[in-house]
Amino acid sequence: MKAAHLLQPQFLKTQLEMLDPKKLKIMIVMGNAALTKAILMFGLGWGGYKLDQKWGTKPWLMFLGVLIGLGLGIWYILLLANRFNKNNGQESD
Repeated sequence: MKAAHLLQPQFLKTQLEMLDPKKLKIMIVMGNAALTKAILMFGLGWGGYKLDQKWGTKPWLMFLGVLIGLGLGIWYILLLANRFNKNNGQESD
């Protein structure tokens, strides 16, 4: 199978049709959470790096920014997971 075949719309459509809608929803929600965590870690780490340059405290504020971003990212993932579990408990098949 050639790699170009994997990018054809018909192949992608077939693959998406095989996914269970609940699993697809979980994948989208958790993918969003992981991306948000990465953005928080990078953004706060970069902000800490810039403050380190300004105040001459290298590398402490960058580390602090990354740790705060990690904590907020994990909190966000747990928040989404709890919301998702509550919503799934109310749905009926």
